[in-house]
Amino acid sequence: MYKISSGSFGNQFGNFVQQLGDGRAILLGEVIDNSNFRRDIQLKGAGLTPFSRQGDGRAALGSVLREYIISEAMFALGIPTTRSLSVVTTGELVYREKTFPGAILTRVALGHIRTGSFQYFALHRDEKALTALADYVIDRNYPMIKKVAFLGLGVMGYPMAGWLSRNDFDVTVYNRTTAVAQRWCSQYSGQMARTPEAAVLEADAVFLCVGNDRDVQDVALGPKGIRNGLRPGAVLVDHTTTSAELAKQLAVAFEARGCRFIDAPVSGGQQGAESGKLTVMCGGHSQDFAKVESIIASYAKAVQLMGPVGSGQLCKMVNQICIAGLIQGLAEGLNFAVNAGLDPNQVIDTISQGAAQSWQMENRYETMLAGEYDHGFAVQWMRKDLGFALQEGKANGSALPVTELVDGYYAEVQKLGGSRWDTSSLLARLKLKK
Repeated sequence: MYKISSGSFGNQFGNFVQQLGDGRAILLGEVIDNSNFRRDIQLKGAGLTPFSRQGDGRAALGSVLREYIISEAMFALGIPTTRSLSVVTTGELVYREKTFPGAILTRVALGHIRTGSFQYFALHRDEKALTALADYVIDRNYPMIKKVAFLGLGVMGYPMAGWLSRNDFDVTVYNRTTAVAQRWCSQYSGQMARTPEAAVLEADAVFLCVGNDRDVQDVALGPKGIRNGLRPGAVLVDHTTTSAELAKQLAVAFEARGCRFIDAPVSGGQQGAESGKLTVMCGGHSQDFAKVESIIASYAKAVQLMGPVGSGQLCKMVNQICIAGLIQGLAEGLNFAVNAGLDPNQVIDTISQGAAQSWQMENRYETMLAGEYDHGFAVQWMRKDLGFALQEGKANGSALPVTELVDGYYAEVQKLGGSRWDTSSLLARLKLKK
Protein backbone atom coordinates (compact mmCIF):
# COMPACT_ATOMS: atom_id res chain seq x y z
CA MET A 1 0.00 0.00 0.00
CA TYR A 2 1.22 3.47 -0.87
CA LYS A 3 2.27 5.27 2.27
CA ILE A 4 2.32 8.98 2.99
CA SER A 5 2.98 10.69 6.30
CA SER A 6 0.81 13.43 7.66
CA GLY A 7 1.94 16.47 9.57
CA SER A 8 -0.26 18.77 11.60
CA PHE A 9 -0.30 22.51 12.06
CA GLY A 10 -2.52 25.01 13.82
CA ASN A 11 -3.30 26.37 17.27
CA GLN A 12 -2.20 24.83 20.54
CA PHE A 13 -2.29 26.31 24.04
CA GLY A 14 -3.34 29.70 22.68
CA ASN A 15 -0.47 29.98 20.20
CA PHE A 16 -0.04 29.25 16.51
CA VAL A 17 2.31 26.29 16.11
CA GLN A 18 3.69 25.29 12.74
CA GLN A 19 3.78 21.64 13.71
CA LEU A 20 1.57 20.12 16.39
CA GLY A 21 1.95 16.93 18.34
CA ASP A 22 4.82 14.46 18.23
CA GLY A 23 4.24 13.13 14.74
CA ARG A 24 2.94 9.67 15.67
CA ALA A 25 0.22 9.61 13.01
CA ILE A 26 0.89 8.01 9.65
CA LEU A 27 -1.62 8.03 6.81
CA LEU A 28 -1.50 4.61 5.19
CA GLY A 29 -3.60 5.51 2.18
CA GLU A 30 -7.13 5.46 0.75
CA VAL A 31 -9.64 2.65 0.47
CA ILE A 32 -12.86 2.50 -1.56
CA ASP A 33 -15.69 0.38 -0.16
CA ASN A 34 -18.42 -1.52 -2.01
CA SER A 35 -20.58 1.61 -2.13
CA ASN A 36 -17.77 3.63 -3.74
CA PHE A 37 -17.12 5.67 -0.63
CA ARG A 38 -13.49 6.76 -0.32
CA ARG A 39 -11.89 6.81 3.12
CA ASP A 40 -8.46 7.45 4.66
CA ILE A 41 -6.90 4.87 6.99
CA GLN A 42 -4.50 6.28 9.56
CA LEU A 43 -2.40 4.72 12.33
CA LYS A 44 -1.39 6.42 15.55
CA GLY A 45 1.40 5.01 17.68
CA ALA A 46 2.87 2.67 15.04
CA GLY A 47 6.40 4.07 15.39
CA LEU A 48 8.72 6.62 13.87
CA THR A 49 7.48 8.82 11.03
CA PRO A 50 9.16 11.66 9.12
CA PHE A 51 7.39 14.01 11.56
CA SER A 52 8.34 12.28 14.81
CA ARG A 53 10.58 15.19 15.94
CA GLN A 54 12.76 13.34 18.47
CA GLY A 55 9.89 11.24 19.79
CA ASP A 56 9.56 7.49 19.43
CA GLY A 57 6.27 7.68 17.53
CA ARG A 58 4.63 5.25 19.92
CA ALA A 59 1.49 5.57 22.05
CA ALA A 60 0.46 4.31 25.47
CA LEU A 61 -2.60 2.08 25.81
CA GLY A 62 -4.40 4.50 28.16
CA SER A 63 -4.19 7.50 25.83
CA VAL A 64 -5.21 5.38 22.85
CA LEU A 65 -8.29 4.01 24.63
CA ARG A 66 -9.23 7.51 25.76
CA GLU A 67 -9.15 8.77 22.16
CA TYR A 68 -11.14 5.73 21.01
CA ILE A 69 -13.91 6.33 23.55
CA ILE A 70 -14.11 10.08 22.93
CA SER A 71 -14.23 9.75 19.14
CA GLU A 72 -16.95 7.11 19.26
CA ALA A 73 -18.95 9.19 21.72
CA MET A 74 -18.71 12.21 19.39
CA PHE A 75 -19.83 10.05 16.46
CA ALA A 76 -22.83 8.79 18.43
CA LEU A 77 -23.78 12.39 19.28
CA GLY A 78 -23.63 13.39 15.62
CA ILE A 79 -20.51 15.55 15.99
CA PRO A 80 -18.26 15.33 12.90
CA THR A 81 -15.01 13.61 13.86
CA THR A 82 -12.37 11.11 12.86
CA ARG A 83 -13.78 7.70 13.75
CA SER A 84 -11.76 5.06 15.59
CA LEU A 85 -11.66 1.74 13.80
CA SER A 86 -9.69 -0.40 16.26
CA VAL A 87 -7.17 -0.49 19.09
CA VAL A 88 -4.51 -3.19 19.32
CA THR A 89 -1.71 -3.69 21.82
CA THR A 90 1.83 -3.96 20.50
CA GLY A 91 3.26 -6.18 23.21
CA GLU A 92 6.00 -3.58 23.75
CA LEU A 93 6.52 -1.06 26.50
CA VAL A 94 6.32 2.71 26.07
CA TYR A 95 8.50 4.82 28.33
CA ARG A 96 7.02 8.11 29.53
CA GLU A 97 6.97 9.36 33.14
CA LYS A 98 6.78 5.64 33.84
CA THR A 99 6.39 2.46 31.85
CA PHE A 100 3.10 1.81 29.98
CA PRO A 101 1.91 -0.93 27.65
CA GLY A 102 2.06 0.21 24.01
CA ALA A 103 -0.88 0.28 21.61
CA ILE A 104 -1.83 1.38 18.10
CA LEU A 105 -5.03 3.24 17.21
CA THR A 106 -6.46 2.82 13.71
CA ARG A 107 -8.54 5.78 12.58
CA VAL A 108 -10.81 6.13 9.59
CA ALA A 109 -12.29 9.28 8.06
CA LEU A 110 -13.38 10.73 4.74
CA GLY A 111 -10.16 12.76 4.96
CA HIS A 112 -7.51 13.91 7.41
CA ILE A 113 -6.97 17.44 6.10
CA ARG A 114 -6.95 19.90 9.02
CA THR A 115 -7.71 23.59 9.27
CA GLY A 116 -4.13 24.10 10.35
CA SER A 117 -2.91 22.89 6.97
CA PHE A 118 -4.58 25.91 5.37
CA GLN A 119 -3.21 28.15 8.14
CA TYR A 120 0.31 26.96 7.49
CA PHE A 121 0.25 27.88 3.80
CA ALA A 122 -1.54 31.14 4.54
CA LEU A 123 1.11 32.09 7.12
CA HIS A 124 3.85 31.61 4.53
CA ARG A 125 1.79 33.41 1.84
CA ASP A 126 2.10 30.39 -0.42
CA GLU A 127 -0.96 31.07 -2.57
CA LYS A 128 -0.09 28.35 -5.06
CA ALA A 129 0.04 25.66 -2.37
CA LEU A 130 -3.08 27.08 -0.66
CA THR A 131 -5.03 26.95 -3.93
CA ALA A 132 -3.82 23.43 -4.68
CA LEU A 133 -4.87 22.24 -1.21
CA ALA A 134 -8.29 23.88 -1.51
CA ASP A 135 -8.86 22.35 -4.94
CA TYR A 136 -7.86 18.93 -3.63
CA VAL A 137 -10.22 19.15 -0.64
CA ILE A 138 -13.12 20.24 -2.88
CA ASP A 139 -12.45 17.52 -5.42
CA ARG A 140 -12.01 14.89 -2.73
CA ASN A 141 -14.83 15.72 -0.33
CA TYR A 142 -17.35 17.66 -2.40
CA PRO A 143 -17.34 16.12 -5.88
CA MET A 144 -21.03 16.77 -6.26
CA ILE A 145 -20.48 20.49 -6.76
CA LYS A 146 -19.34 19.89 -10.33
CA LYS A 147 -22.15 18.32 -12.30
CA VAL A 148 -25.81 17.71 -11.43
CA ALA A 149 -29.03 16.82 -13.23
CA PHE A 150 -32.56 18.03 -12.48
CA LEU A 151 -35.56 16.15 -13.82
CA GLY A 152 -39.05 17.63 -13.70
CA LEU A 153 -39.51 21.32 -14.51
CA GLY A 154 -42.95 21.99 -13.10
CA VAL A 155 -43.95 24.99 -11.00
CA MET A 156 -41.56 23.77 -8.30
CA GLY A 157 -38.77 22.10 -10.25
CA TYR A 158 -38.29 24.91 -12.75
CA PRO A 159 -37.15 27.53 -10.19
CA MET A 160 -35.32 24.92 -8.07
CA ALA A 161 -33.18 23.94 -11.05
CA GLY A 162 -32.72 27.65 -11.72
CA TRP A 163 -31.23 28.16 -8.27
CA LEU A 164 -28.70 25.39 -8.96
CA SER A 165 -27.62 27.20 -12.12
CA ARG A 166 -27.40 30.52 -10.29
CA ASN A 167 -25.10 28.85 -7.76
CA ASP A 168 -22.70 27.83 -10.54
CA PHE A 169 -23.54 24.14 -10.77
CA ASP A 170 -23.22 22.49 -14.16
CA VAL A 171 -26.89 21.55 -14.65
CA THR A 172 -28.49 19.21 -17.16
CA VAL A 173 -32.29 19.29 -17.16
CA TYR A 174 -34.99 16.96 -18.43
CA ASN A 175 -38.72 17.52 -18.78
CA ARG A 176 -41.36 15.49 -20.57
CA THR A 177 -42.47 18.62 -22.40
CA THR A 178 -39.36 19.50 -24.36
CA ALA A 179 -40.45 23.11 -24.90
CA VAL A 180 -40.31 23.72 -21.15
CA ALA A 181 -36.73 22.41 -20.96
CA GLN A 182 -35.79 24.59 -23.94
CA ARG A 183 -37.28 27.64 -22.23
CA TRP A 184 -35.34 26.85 -19.06
CA CYS A 185 -32.08 26.60 -21.02
CA SER A 186 -32.76 29.98 -22.61
CA GLN A 187 -33.26 31.52 -19.17
CA TYR A 188 -30.49 29.79 -17.23
CA SER A 189 -27.02 28.39 -17.84
CA GLY A 190 -27.23 24.66 -18.53
CA GLN A 191 -28.18 22.04 -21.08
CA MET A 192 -31.11 19.71 -21.69
CA ALA A 193 -31.42 16.01 -22.42
CA ARG A 194 -34.11 14.14 -24.35
CA THR A 195 -34.42 11.23 -21.90
CA PRO A 196 -33.92 10.72 -18.14
CA GLU A 197 -31.15 8.21 -18.93
CA ALA A 198 -29.23 10.74 -21.03
CA ALA A 199 -29.69 13.52 -18.47
CA VAL A 200 -27.88 11.66 -15.68
CA LEU A 201 -25.01 10.00 -17.55
CA GLU A 202 -22.30 12.34 -16.23
CA ALA A 203 -24.03 13.57 -13.07
CA ASP A 204 -22.69 13.12 -9.58
CA ALA A 205 -26.05 14.05 -8.06
CA VAL A 206 -29.51 13.86 -9.59
CA PHE A 207 -32.59 15.71 -8.36
CA LEU A 208 -36.11 14.56 -9.23
CA CYS A 209 -39.33 16.54 -8.81
CA VAL A 210 -42.37 15.14 -10.62
CA GLY A 211 -46.06 14.59 -9.90
CA ASN A 212 -46.80 11.29 -8.19
CA ASP A 213 -45.67 7.72 -7.53
CA ARG A 214 -46.35 6.57 -11.10
CA ASP A 215 -44.35 9.48 -12.56
CA VAL A 216 -41.43 8.72 -10.24
CA GLN A 217 -41.43 5.04 -11.18
CA ASP A 218 -41.53 5.86 -14.88
CA VAL A 219 -38.73 8.46 -14.80
CA ALA A 220 -36.57 6.54 -12.34
CA LEU A 221 -37.08 2.91 -13.39
CA GLY A 222 -38.54 3.07 -16.90
CA PRO A 223 -36.87 1.74 -20.10
CA LYS A 224 -34.98 5.01 -20.59
CA GLY A 225 -35.03 5.92 -16.90
CA ILE A 226 -32.49 7.26 -14.45
CA ARG A 227 -31.43 3.81 -13.27
CA ASN A 228 -30.04 2.92 -16.69
CA GLY A 229 -27.76 5.94 -16.87
CA LEU A 230 -26.77 6.77 -13.29
CA ARG A 231 -23.15 5.90 -12.56
CA PRO A 232 -22.13 3.96 -9.43
CA GLY A 233 -21.54 6.22 -6.42
CA ALA A 234 -23.92 8.94 -7.63
CA VAL A 235 -26.81 10.08 -5.42
CA LEU A 236 -30.46 10.34 -6.49
CA VAL A 237 -32.48 12.86 -4.48
CA ASP A 238 -36.25 12.57 -4.95
CA HIS A 239 -38.09 15.80 -4.09
CA THR A 240 -41.45 14.34 -5.15
CA THR A 241 -43.95 13.75 -2.38
CA THR A 242 -44.58 10.00 -2.55
CA SER A 243 -45.38 7.13 -0.25
CA ALA A 244 -42.68 6.10 2.21
CA GLU A 245 -42.92 2.58 0.75
CA LEU A 246 -41.96 3.79 -2.73
CA ALA A 247 -38.94 5.61 -1.27
CA LYS A 248 -37.75 2.34 0.29
CA GLN A 249 -38.29 0.46 -2.99
CA LEU A 250 -36.27 3.03 -4.93
CA ALA A 251 -33.43 2.87 -2.40
CA VAL A 252 -33.19 -0.89 -2.86
CA ALA A 253 -33.35 -0.61 -6.65
CA PHE A 254 -30.59 1.98 -6.89
CA GLU A 255 -28.34 0.53 -4.21
CA ALA A 256 -28.34 -2.71 -6.21
CA ARG A 257 -26.54 -0.72 -8.94
CA GLY A 258 -24.08 0.88 -6.54
CA CYS A 259 -25.99 4.18 -6.40
CA ARG A 260 -27.37 6.04 -3.39
CA PHE A 261 -30.88 7.34 -2.70
CA ILE A 262 -32.42 10.07 -0.54
CA ASP A 263 -36.13 10.88 -0.27
CA ALA A 264 -36.41 14.63 0.16
CA PRO A 265 -39.95 16.06 -0.14
CA VAL A 266 -40.23 19.83 0.12
CA SER A 267 -42.55 22.35 1.74
CA GLY A 268 -43.02 25.98 0.82
CA GLY A 269 -44.92 25.77 -2.44
CA GLN A 270 -44.25 27.65 -5.62
CA GLN A 271 -43.51 30.83 -3.68
CA GLY A 272 -40.83 29.07 -1.61
CA ALA A 273 -39.30 27.48 -4.70
CA GLU A 274 -39.10 30.80 -6.52
CA SER A 275 -37.57 32.59 -3.53
CA GLY A 276 -35.17 29.74 -2.72
CA LYS A 277 -36.64 29.32 0.76
CA LEU A 278 -38.04 25.80 0.77
CA THR A 279 -37.99 23.44 3.73
CA VAL A 280 -36.57 20.03 2.77
CA MET A 281 -37.12 16.88 4.85
CA CYS A 282 -34.69 14.07 4.02
CA GLY A 283 -34.48 10.34 4.61
CA GLY A 284 -31.33 8.33 3.91
CA HIS A 285 -27.79 7.58 5.04
CA SER A 286 -25.89 10.39 6.77
CA GLN A 287 -22.93 10.08 4.39
CA ASP A 288 -25.19 10.46 1.36
CA PHE A 289 -26.92 13.42 2.95
CA ALA A 290 -23.57 15.11 3.64
CA LYS A 291 -22.75 14.98 -0.06
CA VAL A 292 -25.89 16.80 -1.19
CA GLU A 293 -26.86 18.99 1.78
CA SER A 294 -24.98 22.05 0.53
CA ILE A 295 -26.43 21.60 -2.96
CA ILE A 296 -30.01 21.43 -1.68
CA ALA A 297 -29.29 24.58 0.34
CA SER A 298 -29.18 26.43 -3.00
CA TYR A 299 -32.98 26.53 -2.95
CA ALA A 300 -33.80 25.83 0.70
CA LYS A 301 -33.80 27.79 3.94
CA ALA A 302 -33.87 24.59 5.98
CA VAL A 303 -32.53 21.11 5.16
CA GLN A 304 -32.75 18.33 7.73
CA LEU A 305 -31.97 14.61 7.76
CA MET A 306 -34.89 12.99 9.57
CA GLY A 307 -33.69 9.38 9.64
CA PRO A 308 -33.33 6.41 7.27
CA VAL A 309 -34.90 6.19 3.83
CA GLY A 310 -38.62 6.95 4.00
CA SER A 311 -38.29 9.32 6.97
CA GLY A 312 -38.44 12.39 4.74
CA GLN A 313 -41.78 11.28 3.31
CA LEU A 314 -43.14 10.53 6.77
CA CYS A 315 -42.12 14.00 7.95
CA LYS A 316 -43.84 15.53 4.91
CA MET A 317 -47.02 13.71 5.93
CA VAL A 318 -46.82 15.40 9.33
CA ASN A 319 -46.32 18.71 7.53
CA GLN A 320 -49.45 18.24 5.41
CA ILE A 321 -51.53 17.04 8.36
CA CYS A 322 -50.69 20.26 10.20
CA ILE A 323 -51.29 22.49 7.17
CA ALA A 324 -54.67 20.93 6.37
CA GLY A 325 -56.12 21.71 9.77
CA LEU A 326 -54.53 25.16 9.76
CA ILE A 327 -56.05 26.19 6.43
CA GLN A 328 -59.47 24.95 7.45
CA GLY A 329 -59.24 26.96 10.66
CA LEU A 330 -58.18 30.07 8.72
CA ALA A 331 -61.04 29.62 6.25
CA GLU A 332 -63.56 29.27 9.07
CA GLY A 333 -62.13 32.30 10.86
CA LEU A 334 -62.29 34.53 7.79
CA ASN A 335 -65.82 33.35 7.00
CA PHE A 336 -66.86 34.01 10.59
CA ALA A 337 -65.36 37.53 10.54
CA VAL A 338 -67.26 38.48 7.38
CA ASN A 339 -70.56 37.04 8.67
CA ALA A 340 -70.08 38.86 12.00
CA GLY A 341 -69.71 42.20 10.24
CA LEU A 342 -66.02 42.65 11.08
CA ASP A 343 -63.41 44.05 8.72
CA PRO A 344 -61.46 40.86 7.89
CA ASN A 345 -58.34 42.81 6.88
CA GLN A 346 -58.32 44.59 10.23
CA VAL A 347 -58.94 41.29 12.01
CA ILE A 348 -55.95 39.63 10.32
CA ASP A 349 -53.75 42.66 10.91
CA THR A 350 -54.53 42.34 14.60
CA ILE A 351 -54.50 38.61 15.28
CA SER A 352 -51.46 37.97 13.07
CA GLN A 353 -49.44 39.75 15.75
CA GLY A 354 -50.37 37.10 18.28
CA ALA A 355 -50.59 33.35 18.73
CA ALA A 356 -52.86 32.86 15.71
CA GLN A 357 -50.14 33.97 13.31
CA SER A 358 -49.11 31.55 10.54
CA TRP A 359 -47.53 31.56 7.10
CA GLN A 360 -50.89 30.69 5.56
CA MET A 361 -52.55 33.61 7.33
CA GLU A 362 -50.02 36.18 6.21
CA ASN A 363 -49.60 34.92 2.65
CA ARG A 364 -53.05 33.68 1.71
CA TYR A 365 -55.77 35.64 3.50
CA GLU A 366 -55.96 38.46 0.89
CA THR A 367 -56.37 36.08 -2.05
CA MET A 368 -58.84 34.00 -0.04
CA LEU A 369 -61.01 37.03 0.62
CA ALA A 370 -60.79 37.99 -3.06
CA GLY A 371 -61.70 34.48 -4.19
CA GLU A 372 -58.44 34.13 -6.13
CA TYR A 373 -57.17 30.57 -6.19
CA ASP A 374 -55.33 30.27 -9.51
CA HIS A 375 -51.92 29.96 -7.85
CA GLY A 376 -49.98 27.96 -5.31
CA PHE A 377 -50.26 24.31 -4.30
CA ALA A 378 -53.16 22.60 -6.06
CA VAL A 379 -56.00 20.87 -4.25
CA GLN A 380 -55.47 17.66 -6.25
CA TRP A 381 -51.88 17.47 -5.04
CA MET A 382 -52.91 18.15 -1.47
CA ARG A 383 -55.42 15.30 -1.63
CA LYS A 384 -52.69 13.02 -2.94
CA ASP A 385 -50.47 13.97 0.02
CA LEU A 386 -53.28 13.60 2.55
CA GLY A 387 -54.05 10.20 1.06
CA PHE A 388 -50.52 9.07 1.88
CA ALA A 389 -50.91 10.39 5.44
CA LEU A 390 -54.27 8.68 5.98
CA GLN A 391 -52.93 5.40 4.61
CA GLU A 392 -49.85 5.59 6.84
CA GLY A 393 -52.01 6.55 9.81
CA LYS A 394 -54.04 3.36 9.42
CA ALA A 395 -50.84 1.34 9.21
CA ASN A 396 -49.21 2.82 12.33
CA GLY A 397 -52.38 3.19 14.41
CA SER A 398 -52.61 7.01 14.34
CA ALA A 399 -56.07 8.57 14.58
CA LEU A 400 -56.42 11.41 12.05
CA PRO A 401 -60.07 12.57 12.35
CA VAL A 402 -59.42 16.22 11.40
CA THR A 403 -57.22 15.25 8.46
CA GLU A 404 -59.89 12.87 7.21
CA LEU A 405 -62.53 15.58 7.59
CA VAL A 406 -60.50 18.21 5.71
CA ASP A 407 -59.69 15.72 2.95
CA GLY A 408 -63.45 15.33 2.50
CA TYR A 409 -63.80 19.11 2.31
CA TYR A 410 -61.18 19.21 -0.43
CA ALA A 411 -63.20 16.57 -2.28
CA GLU A 412 -66.13 19.03 -2.20
CA VAL A 413 -63.87 21.77 -3.60
CA GLN A 414 -62.94 19.44 -6.45
CA LYS A 415 -66.65 18.99 -7.25
CA LEU A 416 -66.82 22.78 -7.60
CA GLY A 417 -64.17 22.51 -10.34
CA GLY A 418 -61.32 23.41 -7.99
CA SER A 419 -58.88 20.55 -8.52
CA ARG A 420 -56.21 23.01 -9.67
CA TRP A 421 -57.15 25.74 -7.19
CA ASP A 422 -54.79 26.63 -4.37
CA THR A 423 -55.33 24.76 -1.11
CA SER A 424 -56.61 27.97 0.47
CA SER A 425 -59.81 27.48 -1.59
CA LEU A 426 -61.45 25.80 1.41
CA LEU A 427 -63.06 29.21 1.97
CA ALA A 428 -64.94 28.86 -1.35
CA ARG A 429 -66.73 25.83 0.02
CA LEU A 430 -67.81 27.68 3.17
CA LYS A 431 -69.23 30.59 1.19
CA LEU A 432 -71.62 28.15 -0.51
CA LYS A 433 -72.84 26.90 2.88
CA LYS A 434 -74.68 30.14 3.72
